[in-house]
Amino acid sequence: MADMTAPETNYRIFKFCELGSTNDQAKTLVNAGFCDGTAIIADHQTAGRGRSGRSWQNLEGNLACSFIVSPHVAVPRLSELSFVIAVALRKCIAGVLPEPHVAKLKWPNDLLIGDAKLSGILLEVATGPVSERPSVIVGVGVNVAAAPDGIDRPVVSLQSLGCDIDAAALFSTLAEGFFKTTARWETAGLKPILADWLDHAAGLGEEIVVRAGKTERTGIFEALDDSGALILRLADGGVEKFTAGDVFLS
Repeated sequence: MADMTAPETNYRIFKFCELGSTNDQAKTLVNAGFCDGTAIIADHQTAGRGRSGRSWQNLEGNLACSFIVSPHVAVPRLSELSFVIAVALRKCIAGVLPEPHVAKLKWPNDLLIGDAKLSGILLEVATGPVSERPSVIVGVGVNVAAAPDGIDRPVVSLQSLGCDIDAAALFSTLAEGFFKTTARWETAGLKPILADWLDHAAGLGEEIVVRAGKTERTGIFEALDDSGALILRLADGGVEKFTAGDVFLS
């Protein structure tokens, strides 16, 4: 493990050769008193996970990292960080993506190239012994060098798209962008973040399917409300809102 604070940054970085999970290591650091402005990166992750307990395969050369932030916002707003990291990640990827490829955001926080998934995001809340505010652990996995096999949906890697970048360089750009976007969100609120998210939304104005638990609805992806909930226009003209679930594009 290497612990460093680069002179040009205002956050602390912990680098590991191998971890079970960068999010789990982040929880350990929170319990040890580390909080706002901490980043963790591992060359290899053996037990990564995604939303709803799904596994996340981290192949050699791919990015596995987590960030710890302790924002000055009310606890119910902490989930807004899923949009903050999604916006920062899309901008980071767009900066290295060769034409004609375009990075799009699929609600709630997937990043797609075409119809293929490039990355995964997982938010978890932890409380340390020192900080009076809860910390949010923001885990990110990006298929940089390779995409895993045996996945039940299309996946893609940056290398397969012709991107000449490695995981370490991508991490540096993402970390800087994420902490800056987080500061912007704390100052200006969620509205400008959602506007940015919607500018790059996959399926907006189109028919989609939303599955939330045992509920499945088909309709037009009309907008996001002020909290980031998905607004679905149903065939009968009614509207239904979703705060969690999986979206399937046409």
